[in-house]
Amino acid sequence: MPVKVNPDPTIKIYDIDMSENETSDAVQMLHGKGYRVICYLNVGSWGDWRDDAADFPQSILGSKYSGFPDERWLDIRDVNPAKHNTNTKLAKILAKRLDRAHSMGCDAIEPDNIDGYDTTAHESTSFPLTYEDQIYFNLWVAEQVHARGMLVAFKNDINQAHNERIYNAFDFVVSEQCFQYNECGYFSDFLRLINLFLRQNTNLH
Repeated sequence: MPVKVNPDPTIKIYDIDMSENETSDAVQMLHGKGYRVICYLNVGSWGDWRDDAADFPQSILGSKYSGFPDERWLDIRDVNPAKHNTNTKLAKILAKRLDRAHSMGCDAIEPDNIDGYDTTAHESTSFPLTYEDQIYFNLWVAEQVHARGMLVAFKNDINQAHNERIYNAFDFVVSEQCFQYNECGYFSDFLRLINLFLRQNTNLH
């Protein structure tokens, strides 16, 4: 479906699905109108409709994602050669996706499902993921995005948002329904760093 531009002059950024807009000129069209473009990219779960779905080894496909029967959680430990011996297949697949996003001209990436370890937020992935497994993976994602000259969002992973390694590695936050679930405060360290940056780089006092 083509991206529709909202005429509201206060809108400066669009967040679009990378794979659904890859063959269109959506990014170029939005850039031409002066907008910045965030590209959504699922990094923590597998979808059977994605064009690279067959590239994922069965060994890293976990339980179904609640509410989305065509999605399954991924064993994110696969990006860590110290944890798995599949020649880091997941890392290679995600690197290709990021290359595609860069070629499209995306200004930033919104990596989704980066909280697989947290069974207080959702069902089990069926893998024994730990807090540190998730930190390793999330930092790897941020590093890969930055290496391609794009910004990277930290999305929804509220129980790692106060970790210094995280808020120093990610550029901004995408939070779904943080007001509804009273979760906005989890991202206070990101706001603190933004305010510090503004004070250091403007005449604000």
